[in-house]
Parts: sequence; C-alpha cells; structure tokens
Amino acid sequence: MQPRPYQSEAMDALDAYLSERPGNPCVVLPTGAGKTPCMAWTVQRWRASHPIRALVVAHVPELIVQFEAKLKAVCPDAPVGVLSAKLKRNDRRADILAATIGSVANKILDLDPFDVIMVDEAHRIPLRSEGQYHQLVEHAKLNNPRLRVVAWTATPYRLAGGLICGPKYVINDVCYSANVKHLIDDGFLCKLRTKVGKREVNTAGIRKSGGDFNQGQLEAAALEGVAGIVGEAVDILERENRRSVLFFCCTKEHADKVSKALALYGWACPVIHDGTPDAERTGYAREFVAGNLRALANINILSEGFDAPTVDAVVLIRPTESQGLYYQQVGRGLRTHPSKADCLVLDFAGNVSRHGPLDMLEGNRPAMQTCRACQEHYPKPMGKCPACGWVPPPSSVAGDAPPKSERIIPSDPKARTEAAILSDGEPWDMDVADVTATRHAKPDKPPMIKVTYHGPGGLESHTEWVCLSHPPGYALHKAREWWRARFGKTIPASTDDALSQDLFLGARVAEKTQSIRVRQNGRFTEVIGVKFKRNEAAAVVG
Repeated sequence: MQPRPYQSEAMDALDAYLSERPGNPCVVLPTGAGKTPCMAWTVQRWRASHPIRALVVAHVPELIVQFEAKLKAVCPDAPVGVLSAKLKRNDRRADILAATIGSVANKILDLDPFDVIMVDEAHRIPLRSEGQYHQLVEHAKLNNPRLRVVAWTATPYRLAGGLICGPKYVINDVCYSANVKHLIDDGFLCKLRTKVGKREVNTAGIRKSGGDFNQGQLEAAALEGVAGIVGEAVDILERENRRSVLFFCCTKEHADKVSKALALYGWACPVIHDGTPDAERTGYAREFVAGNLRALANINILSEGFDAPTVDAVVLIRPTESQGLYYQQVGRGLRTHPSKADCLVLDFAGNVSRHGPLDMLEGNRPAMQTCRACQEHYPKPMGKCPACGWVPPPSSVAGDAPPKSERIIPSDPKARTEAAILSDGEPWDMDVADVTATRHAKPDKPPMIKVTYHGPGGLESHTEWVCLSHPPGYALHKAREWWRARFGKTIPASTDDALSQDLFLGARVAEKTQSIRVRQNGRFTEVIGVKFKRNEAAAVVG
C-alpha cells in the first residue's frame, strides 16, 4: 500500500511545519480519506531518520486498534504497543504507544518521555484549558518541554467555540487541509447524492443548550413524526435499492421507535447507543459490515471511528446545530466500495439547509436557496436552480425556504428533491489567451502573486493565488509545486523575489499555458488544473 498524492502532500506539509515553525499543527483529511494509514506512514517516516518516541491518542479503543493494524501493515517491525483498559492492554514501554485518552491521561508522568503526541479525532480537544487532553499535554511537557502535538481530524472546529486552532490553544495552525469535493472528483471518495424528505422534524421553538438543540425538546419533536418519516424513508430507500443504511437519531427512545417502525416494513434495524454492551455493539457492527444487517440506528455512536465502506445511504433524523456532527454523520458514506456508485444522504432534519454544502463548512459556505418549482436545495450564488432552471424573484431572501404548504411537490416520486450536499457543478475548460501576474497584499498578511487567466476576447477570466511568502504549510507547498511545474526546480524565496526576478511573469505563464480547468466554488471560481502548450497531448493536471 502506497500513499495517495494528497496523503504525501499532507505528510510533506506536516514535516515542513514541524521543521520550520514552533507551534502545534493540525492535518485535516476528510472522513474516508485514509487518516489512519497517513498517521502510520508519518510515524514510520519519522522513525526512519530519528529514534523518536510517539504517543498516539484517541477517545475510543476502535481507533487505537485501527492505528496499530495500519502501522503493522506498513511497518511490520515497528515497536508499537497499546495502553487501553477496555482492550486489557498495558504496553507502557513501547516506543510507539497507542492509547485511549481515558487510560493515558492520568498515567503520562509514569511513562518515559515522548517526543510527539498525535491526537486522532482532535476536534474533541476543548478550547479552554480543561479536560483530559489538556492534562495529558501539560504533564507530558513536564517530561519533555520540547514536546510537539499533532492533531488529525476531518472537522477542525467545535460546536460552540469555532476552529480548534489558535495561538492560545493546544493546536495552533492547520498545516494541511484536503477538500472533500476535490477528493470525490478525483475518485478517492464516494460521490454523494441528497434527497430532502417532504416531512421534517420540526425545530421551531426548541431552545438551545450548549450550542445545540435542547435534547428533551428535540426528542419530543422527533417522536411526533416517526411513522411518517420512516414510511417515506423506506419508500425512497427501496426505490433506490439501498442495502447498507445508517439512521442517525436523537435519543434512545427515538431510535427504538424508528427501529420498531422499520420492523413493520420488514427491516431489521438494531439500535446502538452509549449503553449498548461492548460485545453486542461489536456484533451488530460486524454483521452490518458483512452485509447481514441492512440497517443500524444509533445516537452519536457511529458518527466517528466507524469504518463501513459499504454504507450507501445515511438517513438524518436528528437536527443539529453542530457542523462537525453533521459532517461526521454524512461522512460515514464517503468511503468507496465496489458495491456502490454513490451514497444517498436522506435528510429529514433540515441539516443540509441549515449548514450548507459539505465541502464549505469552515465559515465560508454560501446562503442556501430552495427552488419553488422542484424543491431543490442549492447555493444561492448559483443564481438559478441547477435542476430545473427556476430563477428566484428579486425579493427572494438568502436561504429562505417557502412554507411547506406553498412548496410545489412533483407528482412523480422519482423527481423528488436532489439537495446540494456539495457546493458546485461540473468543471469546465477555458482556452487561455493572456495571463497577468501582479503583487497582492492585505494588511498584516504575507504578499501573494495574483495570477489571472484571460479567455479569448476577454469575456471570461479566472484567478489563482501563488503564496511563495507564506509560512511553511500547504499554501507554500502548493505555491512551490505551481512554480516547479512551469519553470523548473529553482524556486524564488518569496513573492517579491519572484516578481523582481521576472518582470514579465504573466507573459511567461501565458507562453506555457494552453487551457485551464475551472469549477464554481460558492460565489467564486477556482482553477483546478492546467494544460501546458509544451505538450499538446498532456492531460489536465492540478
């Protein structure tokens, strides 16, 4: 097994950060993108050049078992051990120790010093200086003041506190972030489709507790419409021939009621919750992955660390204000498998409209529009419905959905809503007639090279940013790759160095560029590939 291109980029960006900057970095890889093997390769890479001691920490034993297996697969002789009370393992002396946070937080001072701590599912680290993760890091630094902490997650933000990275937090910067839609387009992750049900859990008037909907009030609202929602869900899932389905519910009582309603249609759907005995939970998961169970219902249990590539449908019946929870639930279907062409996200919770496209959750997602002709959900900046061409009237408010009584529901059930779970449509190619390259800077930000590609006649243009003055990390890595692809191995040290050396940079780029590949990303477009003139048969690369 060899790293994929983006996994190699992630490891390179991580190494660059650790060698050139003093903070603690975060690597962001989408669910299903191979975060665990990437962690194993990273440890193997480090130990090949330095005899370091590494501690890998996760919140559940399943993730620890996965890491140990992946590390042994890529490096059979690795001195790896496990510290976990639930797993009945106590390998304290191992140079590579994988541990659950509950088992290691109070024991770290009794262990030999570590050079690095890697935290899996790092969005669980509290922003304030409290809890087991903070205790672990503070005590580990007593043993080794030069300790570095590396975070790994698909969702680098918490419900009430925003991004987990900041100058005063345990984790300081994102050093690499892979875009989920790019990985889907490249075939590394499964395509997603979304349908929004005619029925929806009514959250009107439910107060917020701890940043999310109050659990008691939410349960009462969810219990009211179980029969209708389950009936509609079964109708769609049967018609779509979905064979591996996860139901995300609000509470145990809600999940039990969903399970009983499914049984009336001949669907066996066990419930997994935090009180389910470990052996029973493991058995259900094993039967589901093996294809012997068509469905599982759960309450925040299968949203993290559950590796089931066959999942071809995710049913959301739990409304949430948490972007992270929304992403983790939908992400259960992102893994590819020969048995499925895509994964259907069936939303009865209003989460797609509430949070927007899956690939635009980090604070830059567009407002959503609901088509009054066909009920499609799509980013408002697209201007018109991508499904039927409906154009909203000028008074239409961003994100406004018409009352359900006013919605026009297609009479053909096959024409039911396909909602915008991802942000944009198909990419397109533009022939390049000219290129301009100028210096661009904002206050207190490193300067960048603004490269603008102009199409024939000047009617179309698209911009990308080359960040040669940025600190070590993904942006600088991509800037160097951009320069190397066009001009060879000698790379300028900064933006100003590049522009002072080459006063006609735009013209030189134009000489080499035949066409670019572009796609819509919210209000803007992004350049995702280039075809060079020097090789007329060259494939688009990006």
